[in-house]
Amino acid sequence: MSGFVTRLVTLAVLAISSPTACGGGPQEPTDSEFPVLGGPYLGQTPPGLTPQRFGPAAVRANSRWWWHSSPGFSPDGMEMYWAKYVRSETPAMQLAFTSGRSGQWAVPARPSFARNVDENQPRFSADGNSMLYVSTAAPGHIFRVTRSGSVWSQPASLSLQGLPSGGWGWYWAVAGDGSIYVDGDLGHGAGQDLFRHARTGGGYGAPQAVSVNTQYGEGQPCVAPDESYLIFASNRPGGRGLHDLWVAFRQDGGAWSQPVNMGADVNSSNEDSSPYLTADGLYLFFTTARSGDAGYTPYWVSTALIASIGVRAGVYSTSSATRSARASARSFAGERLPT
Repeated sequence: MSGFVTRLVTLAVLAISSPTACGGGPQEPTDSEFPVLGGPYLGQTPPGLTPQRFGPAAVRANSRWWWHSSPGFSPDGMEMYWAKYVRSETPAMQLAFTSGRSGQWAVPARPSFARNVDENQPRFSADGNSMLYVSTAAPGHIFRVTRSGSVWSQPASLSLQGLPSGGWGWYWAVAGDGSIYVDGDLGHGAGQDLFRHARTGGGYGAPQAVSVNTQYGEGQPCVAPDESYLIFASNRPGGRGLHDLWVAFRQDGGAWSQPVNMGADVNSSNEDSSPYLTADGLYLFFTTARSGDAGYTPYWVSTALIASIGVRAGVYSTSSATRSARASARSFAGERLPT
């Protein structure tokens, strides 16, 4: 699923308490083009149960670049990191960020730790002081940076045991106990599958295949911190076209339920990909290209939709869905990235 797409980065200095910016380029809006925005999540109006296109026109897909990952927000919603696919540049997958901590969201720029290689899916820890992201820099696959004040450390590779084929994908997710879900291609022609690396003391266990895998493609994992549900992209039968988003719920005894298609409001005849849960547990982001979009663009929706899907699928009763949603939201506070 590395064909899912993205966008870019750039501009000059961010004179605020956010990370040091570097680089600049023609893909970003200028100061005059970038709107005045204030408040969490770029000051956008929160969505309900129907997905809404996220962000002002200045950060939407255009003829130069589009989104390769959903935005990853700091716990307070005041910093946004993401990956762009820049059509005319090499590398094409580039990290970008912006911050609203000065009282106004700044023109996007390239983070100081970004390197001149393909990189994807930057995500904050619950305390906002560390971040994981995918990079093709060697050695490694998933890298971690930590922050002291406004300064990010140099990237350090996580020591994950490789998949048998070495076929890492572009997406990952971390559970509340530090275990990591990844996608990867085992090279047997069935597309990508999902794997879980259990957190074991100071390291990780071997990659274990997740039971939702089929002979079709499953990738781009997004897991609730308490692992009560798992959202992923798949081209399995029953979808609406290309890859759809599906959700599996944790059942009594620990097994995953039969995955449920997330429905016509979420899925389309285009690629629907890169699911991401905000640290407050309130919103699900994903990327897609709908009518009026110039390319892959983020959409967001209330996470209450996830519980409602469980009710309709018969996985939850109405009361148990409410309890599960509340428990899952509380668990976001305990989510941690590996040290």
